[in-house]
Amino acid sequence: MELLAGVAGEFGVTLPAGEYLLGDPYLDIYPSSLQEASFVGRPERRPLRPTPYSEPGELPAIALAERKRPLVYLTLGTVVGTAPGLRAAIDGLSTLDVEVVVAAGPNIPVAEFGGLAPNIHLERWVPQAELLTMVDLAVHHGGGGTTLGATAAGVPQLFVPVAGDGFLNAGAVSAAGAGKRLLPEGVTRGAELRRTDVVSAASIGEAAAGLLTDPDARQAAKALAEEIAAMPSPADVAAGLHDFC
Repeated sequence: MELLAGVAGEFGVTLPAGEYLLGDPYLDIYPSSLQEASFVGRPERRPLRPTPYSEPGELPAIALAERKRPLVYLTLGTVVGTAPGLRAAIDGLSTLDVEVVVAAGPNIPVAEFGGLAPNIHLERWVPQAELLTMVDLAVHHGGGGTTLGATAAGVPQLFVPVAGDGFLNAGAVSAAGAGKRLLPEGVTRGAELRRTDVVSAASIGEAAAGLLTDPDARQAAKALAEEIAAMPSPADVAAGLHDFC
């Protein structure tokens, strides 16, 4: 609250004592277990179930094939991902007895990723919302859409955050027991991270293997998914919008 008041003060806005956002209602798509504890009980907060969405598209063939071993989804997002970071994650996951669907995003030159292992299925883009319901583990940067999509699907998550809200999302899911956060060697806080820093392939492979075989992580992920499913739907919230004012 003090931080928010300080930022508001820089713009000449005085927040009412004890109130968030000038006291206006706030639609919150994060389940209580992942939200800042001081905000969960605020009267301004109105929970709204997050509804994953992506443009319709064709799923990779491996996602539709008969399942013979775990399926892992890897993405570093559409903005913050780097080729070295994605390469390290691919190299780490390729050593595991899994199939890996990789969404490289629009800014990473996939032509540079030659000689991939047979279990790596590299795509520029995938219909993420649909794919997340099929995978056993999501390895990603911690963006809000990917985090909440994987959480709603009950999927354990391995975070390699780079910037923005990735560190907060990684910390919240990890604290709930449904995932793990990795930082490059020698880095202890997100504020110290540079885009040139890369988590090692060995660390990613080891952490992914651990999450895939961790029943507690799977159970925690399932519990978070059930919590999201119990949140008010968009239709329910829309029907009661007149009560917000």
